[in-house]
Amino acid sequence: KRGIAILLVLFFAVTSVHLGMNRVNANNHKDTQFNFYFHNYFDHTEGRRKTDDSSSYMKCKELRDNASYTAYVYGSNETTGNFAEDVSQGYHYLFKRGTHHFMRNWVYEENLKYAVIYANQNTPFPTFPKGVWSPDSVPER
Repeated sequence: KRGIAILLVLFFAVTSVHLGMNRVNANNHKDTQFNFYFHNYFDHTEGRRKTDDSSSYMKCKELRDNASYTAYVYGSNETTGNFAEDVSQGYHYLFKRGTHHFMRNWVYEENLKYAVIYANQNTPFPTFPKGVWSPDSVPER
C-alpha cells in the first residue's frame, strides 16, 4: 500500500508541474478583419485590448502578386492607436499573400492596454492588403 501511495503522489506531482507549464488559452485571440490602405505608405489597425503576454497574430489573406508589407506591434492606451509606442523591440514581420506570423511584443509588459499593428508598404504601387489579426494568440503546436 505504501508503494502505491508514493507512486500516486509522484504521478500527481509530475502531472501538476506539466499542466502548470502549458498555456491553456490566450484571452483575446479571436480574429478581427483588417484592411490596410497605406496612406503615405503606412497604416495601422484599431487597438484591441491586450490581456496577456502572448504574441499577437496576423494573417494576410489578400494582396496583389509580388507585393508585401512589413508589420510590427505598437502599444497604446487608446483604441485609436494615437499616442502609440513601438513595443516590438525590433521584431518586424514581412507579409505576402497567404503568410501569417505570431508577432512578439511587449504591450502587456509595458502596462499598455491595447495592441495596435502598424504596417509599412514595401512597394511603390498601390496595395490594399486584407486579412485577420488578434492582440493575443494561442501558440502554434
